Amino acid sequence: MNGKPITRSRLPWGILLLAFAVTASASTPPGPLEWAFRFASAVTADPIDQAKAQEKIARDYITLGALTEAAQCASQINGWRRGIVWAEVAVAQAQRGQSNAALTAIHEAEIIQRAFRLDWQGARLRAHLTRAQAALDNLDAVRKLTAELSPEELAKGAASTASAQVAGGQIAAALAELKLYEGTDDFDRNFQLLDGYLDLARHRSLTNLPAQREQVLDAAARVLQTMPPLRRGEVIPGLARDYHRVGAAAKAKPLLDAIEPVVLTWENEPRFQAPVLADLALAWRELGDTERAQRLLRQAETRATAGDPMDQPASCAAVAAAFAEIGDRAAAARLYDRGLAIAAGFVNARPRALSIAEICRSMGRQRWELDATWQARLTELAAGLKDPW
Repeated sequence: MNGKPITRSRLPWGILLLAFAVTASASTPPGPLEWAFRFASAVTADPIDQAKAQEKIARDYITLGALTEAAQCASQINGWRRGIVWAEVAVAQAQRGQSNAALTAIHEAEIIQRAFRLDWQGARLRAHLTRAQAALDNLDAVRKLTAELSPEELAKGAASTASAQVAGGQIAAALAELKLYEGTDDFDRNFQLLDGYLDLARHRSLTNLPAQREQVLDAAARVLQTMPPLRRGEVIPGLARDYHRVGAAAKAKPLLDAIEPVVLTWENEPRFQAPVLADLALAWRELGDTERAQRLLRQAETRATAGDPMDQPASCAAVAAAFAEIGDRAAAARLYDRGLAIAAGFVNARPRALSIAEICRSMGRQRWELDATWQARLTELAAGLKDPW
C-alpha cells in the first residue's frame, strides 16, 4: 500500500467487549447485526478476514436502509474495505435523494482510494466510486473514472455508465454500453457484466417499466449461460423471481427446471447445495408451486448439517432465512439454534467468531428479534473468545 495505513484505535478485545456491554446495558439490547459486528471485530488475529466480515455486515445494514449504522461500521474497519463501505453508503444515500450526504461519503471513500492508488485495491475502489457517481446521475464523473480503470475493472465501469444512462432515460444506450463487453470467455469480466445487468434490471428508474426490465433480464440470462454451474445456481432463483415480477413466468420456470437437477448433483458440496436449494424453494413458492417449494426446503435442511462441520453454521443460517421468509419461524429458530450450537463447539476462536457472525447476519437480514436466552448465549460466547485463535 502507498501512503499512510488506514487504521483505527485498537484496544484489547476484553476491554472492547466491556465497552460494548456497558453501551448495551445503558440502552436497548444489541440486535443481531450489532452482535455480528462485535464477533467479526473480535478476530484481531486475522485482519484480512476481520475486515472482510465487517464489510459484509456493513453492507447488510445498507440493504436494510440503516445507513447511520453502516457509516459507523465503516469508521471501525481497517484498510481498503473501509472505502468500499463508504462508496456503497454513498450509493444508498444518492438513491434516497441525499446528495450532500452522498458527496461526503464519496469524499471519505476517495481518501482511502488515494492511499491505495497504486495497488489493486485502489483500482477496485475506483470502480466502486463509479457506482457512487452513477447513483448521483453524474455521467461525466462516471466516464472520467471509468477511463482510469484497470482492464480487470472495465466491465464494472461500463455497468456504472449504464446505470447513469438508465437514470437519464437512455435505456437503449445503457444496454448497448454493456453489450460491448459480451462475447468473451473471461470469467471475471462476465461475472461483472452479469452483475451489471442484474443491477440495471433492478434500477429504480425501471420500477414501473416491466417491458424494459424484462429486456435487461434477457440480457442477464444471455450472459448467465457463460457462467459455471455454481454461479448459475446462485443467480437463477433471483433471476426467476425477477422474471415473475415483470409478468414473464414462462421464462422463469425453464431456468428453475434446468438448474435443479444440476444442484442435486452437488452431494459432495453441501455448503453450496443447501443455500441454493433454499433459494430455489423460495423461487418456486413465489411462482405458486408450494409443494415443490416445501420439498426443496426439506432437502435443504437435511443438507445444511452435512459435510464439513466448519461450513454447517452458515448453511443452517441460510436455510433458516428461507424458512423465516415464508413465515415458518419455528423451523427457522430450530436451524438458527442448531447452527449456533455447532459454531459454539469449535475449538479455535477465529472460526467460532466468524461462524457466529454469519448466523447473526442472517438473523439481522430477517429482522429477527433476539430473546433473553439468545442475548445471554451470545454474551457468553463473546466473552469466551480467546486463544487458541
